[in-house]
Amino acid sequence: MMYYGSYASLSDIRAALDYSTDNTDHDIRLRAVLEATSRQIDEYCRRHFYVRTQTKYYDGVLGIGRVIDQYTQELTEYYSKLWIDDLLAETTIKMDSDGDAVWEDVLASTDYILWPYNSWPKVRIDLDLRQGDYSYWVSGQQRIEIAASWGYGDGASATPYVTSGATVTVADATTTTLTTSDGSALEVAQTILAGTEQAYITAISGNNLTAVRGVNGTTAAAQASATAYIYRYPEQVKWATILRAEWLWKRRDAIFGVTGTTALGQIKMSLPPLDPDTKLLLQPFCKTQYRGAV
Repeated sequence: MMYYGSYASLSDIRAALDYSTDNTDHDIRLRAVLEATSRQIDEYCRRHFYVRTQTKYYDGVLGIGRVIDQYTQELTEYYSKLWIDDLLAETTIKMDSDGDAVWEDVLASTDYILWPYNSWPKVRIDLDLRQGDYSYWVSGQQRIEIAASWGYGDGASATPYVTSGATVTVADATTTTLTTSDGSALEVAQTILAGTEQAYITAISGNNLTAVRGVNGTTAAAQASATAYIYRYPEQVKWATILRAEWLWKRRDAIFGVTGTTALGQIKMSLPPLDPDTKLLLQPFCKTQYRGAV
């Protein structure tokens, strides 16, 4: 399955390359480079920054908490902490308590706490031992089901998007041309949210947007003057995308990836997968250990 989310827009990379607004000959290839660069950043950081709607499954035995046993009144260790992928907003959390591959126990919002408490994304779900109905995650294979929106986003909010100031209208779920109230408010290679649908913009002509509909696990639907929200990502990730995309674009001018000059004794082969400046920008976002869904 293909997921969409460029962490810089087409105008960002065109500005970095000093391409004038009239020079649009390479726009399709530049957008492809941005998309490839963004996926490389996901791989390097071991997480994705775009927002994806998905149901994921986890094994239950992934952390330990302590509670007072209600029968013996003894301090007993139970498995009450669940490490998860980057979570922004949960829809449902369920458990399969009897192991029949049916997730019949639906947790209420009072049954759990998302951690960290005051920032996003959330990376752990703790059962609320103060007021919840559950004191441990059931053990066993694929016993926990979580429907949610996943991803790092902008690292500051469960809803990492801002209004563009424009609306979009489209008659059905299949048309790839959307009419916007203000084409100048949006950019190619942006992911927008209209209603509950995400759409990825591949071209803009006046007030007409060409887009891939219903991306990242969302469902395409007719939109009637729906507010168009633009997804945002950390500035460091944006600039890492621009730097890497710019290097990849200019590399085509180097013969067989060789750069430098023999006169100065500076011939060298192409750079490593990510240059030091790009790595420095991305370092704060890299996961040191993978605890993802199974």
